[in-house]
Amino acid sequence: SFLTLSLVRQLTTELDIPDLTLEVDVFALRWDWAQGTISTCHRIAFDYDMADVQELSKIGWAVLDKTLSVHDGLRAIRDVGSRGPVRRAEKCYREFPGRVFIIPLMASTCATVYFQGTWIDFGFVAACGAASGLVAWVATMHEQLAGVSDYLAAIITAMISVAAVTTFPDSACFSSQVLGTLYWFLYGTAFVISIFEITNNQLITGTTRFIQATLRSYGLAFGSLIGVWIAAYGGDGRWEAVEEPCSMKEGQISNNLWLLLLFPLSAIACLLQFRVKLVHFPLCFVVQCVTYGFQYLLGTVWKQPEFLSNLIPAFLATITSALCISISHRLKIYNLEVKREAYLLEKKKNDDEIANSSRASEEGVVEKSSVIWNWGTICSVGAS
Repeated sequence: SFLTLSLVRQLTTELDIPDLTLEVDVFALRWDWAQGTISTCHRIAFDYDMADVQELSKIGWAVLDKTLSVHDGLRAIRDVGSRGPVRRAEKCYREFPGRVFIIPLMASTCATVYFQGTWIDFGFVAACGAASGLVAWVATMHEQLAGVSDYLAAIITAMISVAAVTTFPDSACFSSQVLGTLYWFLYGTAFVISIFEITNNQLITGTTRFIQATLRSYGLAFGSLIGVWIAAYGGDGRWEAVEEPCSMKEGQISNNLWLLLLFPLSAIACLLQFRVKLVHFPLCFVVQCVTYGFQYLLGTVWKQPEFLSNLIPAFLATITSALCISISHRLKIYNLEVKREAYLLEKKKNDDEIANSSRASEEGVVEKSSVIWNWGTICSVGAS
């Protein structure tokens, strides 16, 4: 969100549109453009598309560097929005119904790699993920279901998991199945961003995001509880079955060779879910391997506190990302370099300077504002 705000501020200054403002909402970006006594508002919901973020950032910086004119920038934004001839393989995981198959792959591998799932869990979690993927697909076709799709996925997942622990009480683990399936629906990123925003003087947005993430996370938990309650076929003993620890179950995946096979599948599923370009998979996979490798060493092998086993790998992931981007840029493998100015806090402009700044013609203002506005339409994911 900081990078988005930073780039937008610089674009509004460079293109002389001081009346165009951006506010980072919890689930969307809100653009306000004051035209005298009339104010135009535009709200853009967040989505996850890492490829568009990277492409549109280039356009924004090119306009700032004056290597791209406003007219050419608008044309480039339209080209990105239409995607042009997208590779057939990429189109399969970028759009539904292809995206339905990503959640089962991610859920089954995450349940076994991260949440001590068994082979029985692997099969049932794949079914839970397929059901959740279908719910997400239906929600895209019916807008009235968009706000409750997460809760429906939690209810269906809990019902299938209760059936699993009822049928295989010694081999199935309820918590690994539910956590593995709802892995994508959790709001961990929102919690981290809210803390970052609160510490960077975006108090209202950060506090609102934190409260919203807390309430929606509670909604997921409540949906799982409703699913267990509906699953009366599990009998009265289902409440005790869902509380049994996974470490006591039979069929644990103790062979490290299987984990080495399942981890790449889990990493690929996450990259597919974020719509990362296929050509960028190797760099992303290196970062994922460094992160999980150090997390495994610190938490499992060296038995370090949970705080350190999560903090240090996250820090190393950031360093690895920067190194990979720098090396690939120098070797001219990928053009992923982010300008250093993006990370620098800008000096606040004097109100008098803004008031006395020269105004462009009305057509020029409309056209220039469209650059920023359209850039934010797809790049709104950058703030999520």
